[in-house]
Amino acid sequence: MNAILMVHYKISTNDSDTFEIWKEKMDSVIRSFNGYLSTTVLYPINNNDHHYIILRFDSREKAQQWMQSDFRRIMLEDSDTTWMTEKEEVVQQWNNFWYSNFKEVKKWKQWTITFIAVYPITLIMPILVQYLSFFWEGIVTAVLISGCMNFILMPYIVKAFKNWLSN
Repeated sequence: MNAILMVHYKISTNDSDTFEIWKEKMDSVIRSFNGYLSTTVLYPINNNDHHYIILRFDSREKAQQWMQSDFRRIMLEDSDTTWMTEKEEVVQQWNNFWYSNFKEVKKWKQWTITFIAVYPITLIMPILVQYLSFFWEGIVTAVLISGCMNFILMPYIVKAFKNWLSN
């Protein structure tokens, strides 16, 4: 089962060039790491926001191996990483990604907030697909719905219902 390593941290605005150089070094090595599948980087909208890096591996064990690798340790201990603050990391199985912050979330609550996310996009996507009907409708619909769910709706919905899911 695939696993993800999610890292979020802040960097100071005057160190963004240093961050990009450091990130390129990390990217070049991780791409050849055994079990690595993909990287998603979410840059902050405001200067005060966190950076998020989501690394996907083919197993939880490979994600753990990356976290304990010598190269990664050296890169994080490098004196140039003093620009990185408020760093947090978590490794999760891919299927637990959205609900990873909540212990023993009731399935009916997961279903409820998933319905809240899916319902509006099932109304909107067919309209968008009509305008893009020269493509294969099924593929376009699936790509749009899964993209909206994963990157737009679920992070906000889980955040909005955080207290309710925890109770």
